Amino acid sequence: MGAFRDRVVDADCRRFPNHQRTEGYVVTPPSSLSPVLLAVLLLAALVTVPLVGLALAAYLRRRSRSYLLVVLAVGTLLARTGVAVASVTGFFGGDVHHLLEHALDAAMASLVVAAVYYVRASEREAEYRTEEVDR
Repeated sequence: MGAFRDRVVDADCRRFPNHQRTEGYVVTPPSSLSPVLLAVLLLAALVTVPLVGLALAAYLRRRSRSYLLVVLAVGTLLARTGVAVASVTGFFGGDVHHLLEHALDAAMASLVVAAVYYVRASEREAEYRTEEVDR
């Protein structure tokens, strides 16, 4: 796989002369960043920050574990934007970016499933208590 990747990287370096080869990967210099990409990242941050704030406000009002799990799940969206910005600015390469994006996806899915499971378990427990009181 390494030899194949090196050939692809060499081809990319020939097609894009202003890109640099770093540890087997092509790194886009910050000066050649797409304005569209920067606008999308800015928009993602501008949408995600208030969303995290709303989720946090809901958690502070309800103080339940399921709301905390939702805050953490929504927080992974903000973390994904941070990972993208760090990758675009050259803080780390594409391989680390790819790994972190998938890890954040898995964390988000796990947190949402855990929140749903916790709510359903709490509902069942409350229903069981109500049945015991009625007897």
